[in-house]
Amino acid sequence: LKRIKQIFMRMKNNVTLLMLFAVILVFYSCNKKELTNDNVKMDFFDNGIIKKISLKNKITGSSQIIWFDKSGNVTLFEKKRENIRDGQCIWFYPNGIIQNTSIFKNGNRDGAAFMFYEDGSIKNHRFWKGDKRVGYATDFIQDSIGTLNNIYFYESDTIKWWQPTSAKGITVNPSKDSSH
Repeated sequence: LKRIKQIFMRMKNNVTLLMLFAVILVFYSCNKKELTNDNVKMDFFDNGIIKKISLKNKITGSSQIIWFDKSGNVTLFEKKRENIRDGQCIWFYPNGIIQNTSIFKNGNRDGAAFMFYEDGSIKNHRFWKGDKRVGYATDFIQDSIGTLNNIYFYESDTIKWWQPTSAKGITVNPSKDSSH
């Protein structure tokens, strides 16, 4: 208990603390019987700051892992099954803002993925299937409203269609050039 108190006292970012509590509470409430000391593993940096918290469900083989930097800020939240990414993974900037989020299936990106600028505004959006980009994708300008910058269409990780937009989000010069 003293060690846990020391860990929480060293965490500088309130968002990190709230997220950590939320993840543990959600996992615990869904798996009360399985959550024991054997199912929770904590690793530490040499400076005593927490490096990783692993919550493992031994029945399903799934785990949720929260990674921290040496300052105690969350850098990654990932879900795994049998030590392979499987589920949503979220990367964070040091300021606690989400950097990107992707869904994985059996170790491959599979589903919607979003990237964000450090101020929290959206940077781009992609769809993945079997670790290849598919369907429509978008890029956004870093501004207060997330102005659309480019639209793409992918087939099996190859750009089949690309259309830039102006700074006001108005379509200009449609292109079938896949070199972008």
